[in-house]
Amino acid sequence: MTEKKADTVTKFWKQVEKGHRCWLWIGHTNRDGYGRLAVYHRGMQLAHRISWEIHNGPIPDGLNVLHHCDIPACVNPSHLYLGTQKDNVRDMIVRGRANWENRKAGEENGNAKLTETEVREIRKLHAIGNSTRRLARIYQVGKTTVKHVVNRDTWKHI
Repeated sequence: MTEKKADTVTKFWKQVEKGHRCWLWIGHTNRDGYGRLAVYHRGMQLAHRISWEIHNGPIPDGLNVLHHCDIPACVNPSHLYLGTQKDNVRDMIVRGRANWENRKAGEENGNAKLTETEVREIRKLHAIGNSTRRLARIYQVGKTTVKHVVNRDTWKHI
C-alpha cells in the first residue's frame, strides 16, 4: 500500500463509528447525507465508495456503489453492493425515495434561473428569429437553457 493510500485509509477510519449493523460516517457529508472525504490527487470522494475500494478493490467503470440498508451514511462493506445507474434509480423508486411528484415547477423551483415572463419572452423572440446564443446573452443563461426553454423540454407548464 502506498503512503498516500495509507493516509486515506487512516483518515477514513477516523471518521467511522462502527455500530452493531451500520458503520456510520461521522465526518463531513453532502446534502443527501453521504459521507465525503478528500483523497490525495482525487479530490472529494464519497465515503461508501472509499469503503468499497478499501475492502473490495477498484470500482469498475460505469458502476455505482449501492446500499442494501438504504442509509446514506453507512460505510459497512457488507451493506454495499455494485450496481448500474438503472439499478440505483430502481432502488430509489422501490424504496419510496423518488420525489418527482413533489418537485416544484417554474419559479417555485429553487434552481430556476428564469421567470415565467422571461420564458414567454424567450419563446416569442426565438420564434421571430433570434438565436439561442443571442437570447442566452440577453437573459444571462446558457445556450442549452434557452434551447430547453424553446423546445419545451423545461417550463412545459407555460
